[in-house]
Amino acid sequence: MPHIVFECSEELLEQRPAEEILSTVHQTVFASNLFDEGAIKIRVNGYRDYSVGGQRETFIHLAATIMPGRPAEKRTQLSKSVVAKVAEMFPDVKHITMSISEFDKAVFFNAKML
Repeated sequence: MPHIVFECSEELLEQRPAEEILSTVHQTVFASNLFDEGAIKIRVNGYRDYSVGGQRETFIHLAATIMPGRPAEKRTQLSKSVVAKVAEMFPDVKHITMSISEFDKAVFFNAKML
């Protein structure tokens, strides 16, 4: 059940369509063998207004939220593999990052739990 938000400079979506980004990130996350394929949720958001270090430089940031329990080394490997694949897609983008946080299971709720 990872929830992944792919945030980027809007002009990058002119270089690669959102569908390609979604597919590539999905395949990379699934290849980690950490999640069931049907549980992977990814969204793409392009930003028209942004700043990186006070400058208008293109960027990509992936924010993933997952259920707790996976070891740090697995989360690190996931971040590394996704960033590497995204860097292949966008070789001219200097600022590509990913963070993974864990849900607080005590307060997490979804519609299936009703």
